[in-house]
Amino acid sequence: MKVTLQQKITFGVLGLAAIAFVVDRCTSSSTPAAAHAMVPAAPKVGAAARAAAAKAATNNAPASESLASLASFSERLQQVAGAQQVDAAHANDAFVPSTQWAGSRRENDSDAAERLAAANQFREHHKLLAVILSGRGGIALLDGKPLRPGQSIEGFKLTEIHERSAIFTRGQAQVQLNVVAPATASEKVEIQRAGSGEGWQ
Repeated sequence: MKVTLQQKITFGVLGLAAIAFVVDRCTSSSTPAAAHAMVPAAPKVGAAARAAAAKAATNNAPASESLASLASFSERLQQVAGAQQVDAAHANDAFVPSTQWAGSRRENDSDAAERLAAANQFREHHKLLAVILSGRGGIALLDGKPLRPGQSIEGFKLTEIHERSAIFTRGQAQVQLNVVAPATASEKVEIQRAGSGEGWQ
């Protein structure tokens, strides 16, 4: 049988533990009385030790003074509150946001709601019929009108054209329109030239 390195290490550790156990048993006493005899007796406390303890207590006096100063700090706070005519029972909580902050947050919420409504309205009123990708940015066919990136419609600017979608932005509002397939294969798509009323069928 071949012994692996891991087995050798395990046997070595077990052997060392057995040797340590045997040495401990041979050198230590087996009786409790002998064990107590090995423990040194506690020294008797003399007058010098009591004097040292008293000195240590006087050195700890500044700690007790600092506790007293904390108590006086609360008294000073109450004096300042009385001088400033602050009613502690009706004082504002320092951890509650100001009403001015809450008002601005409500305004931000209303702005976000307006942006969402405008984006939804744009999404409902317009259909992306096709996209053409090219090296110059491509063309998006929106409701039959070709648009290039940077051109706008109803305040929304065409910013990106992808393989099956286009992204329009207005401020922080962003709308992604996906290409809508015609309902039937025979449905005609009318393409209008930019700036003219003429169209192709």
